[in-house]
Amino acid sequence: MKSSTLYIYFFIVIFFVDCFFGFTWIMFSTIANYFLLIVLIFSKNIKFKFNKIYLPFLLFLLYIFLINILQNDILDAISLLIPFIPLPLIFYSLYESNNNNRIIYNYSKTWLLLNFVFCIFQFFDFHIILSDVSSLFPFVGKVYDFDSNIEDQGLRVSGITYSIIGFSSHLGMIFFYFFYNRNNMYSKKMRLIYLLILIFLIFMTQTRSLIFLIAPILFINSFLFSNKSFATKTRYLLILIPLIFGLTFLFAGYLQVTFPRLFLSLESDGSIVHRLQANVFASIGTFYTSPIIGIPFDDALKMMNYGYSKIGLFVGEYFIDEVTHHNQPSFYFRYYGFIGLIFLIFIYFKMIKIAISSKNSETKKIILSIVIFHFLYTQSHNNTIFTDYFLWIFLSLRSPSFNYKTKFNGTK
Repeated sequence: MKSSTLYIYFFIVIFFVDCFFGFTWIMFSTIANYFLLIVLIFSKNIKFKFNKIYLPFLLFLLYIFLINILQNDILDAISLLIPFIPLPLIFYSLYESNNNNRIIYNYSKTWLLLNFVFCIFQFFDFHIILSDVSSLFPFVGKVYDFDSNIEDQGLRVSGITYSIIGFSSHLGMIFFYFFYNRNNMYSKKMRLIYLLILIFLIFMTQTRSLIFLIAPILFINSFLFSNKSFATKTRYLLILIPLIFGLTFLFAGYLQVTFPRLFLSLESDGSIVHRLQANVFASIGTFYTSPIIGIPFDDALKMMNYGYSKIGLFVGEYFIDEVTHHNQPSFYFRYYGFIGLIFLIFIYFKMIKIAISSKNSETKKIILSIVIFHFLYTQSHNNTIFTDYFLWIFLSLRSPSFNYKTKFNGTK
């Protein structure tokens, strides 16, 4: 696929983020994904075959579609099928490109710098996002405005998008990309600048599941890929952990004023208690009533009440009888049963296999870090494996495990 085609795709998904064309159900992200699909279908140089990551993904989508038709609404079934069918083709389209590394670097750099500009505006109380600008074009509408409901938890920036959670997920992946990517496309000085911008933005999101995951994943990679002995690694770890805790304690007063959300206790943060209750109670209810294929959407509250009646209150001062998700495995088990959960785990397993099969150590670290981060990040957030298109971008980074047949200049 030509580089110009991929740059058109990136232009659409970046500059028309959170925007729709004419009708709210025609999102620009969906248009961009089908644009790639159409180009692949009519490409003469590429003989596309179902690969080991796309096939289980497609089967997962079809399974969700069938369960939604059986247990939910036909519109729910269509809305969760049509937009996401082409999603893994991002992986295919980028991987087969001769300019894979440069395209992904240009995408990451553009996304980061553009988000940095909008975060600076938001930091100084100009609460705008990119869709405020893009929606000025004819037939272009925006989904939401900037979330200015900061209450007593301080400002949380979201960059070009309205979704702080989506922005934080993207930010985490790009952090690992620049942290481990030491190629000749940019200098050490530029890499340091990118990382400093990323650290600033990461803290300004006040997204705890992003901030508290960075260090553990770096430690995991250090233990897995470092040439140093286990004793040396352990010694470094024993020095580093007290140092981090000591610095946190030293600056605790300043940090608590600047980033109050990071210091909320379990008792004062009702959202954590609510998520724990909803996921545990609903999962128990699903396990007892329909563990194989899950429950209908409309039965979620009923299953929460059923689970509560089984084990009683285990966290919080009272039962919060309101449906929420904020846990991807629980979401798929709740509505699609053990079959859906197995599909989800299998896809992550395939992603990890892509990472560890890479012969390049930097690439291996980048992809593995991103997959682990995404899996752990979604333990406290809603279903995102079908919406995070950028996950498939970084999966494609020089991955030798991908099996395809293509011709470049008449050669296989």
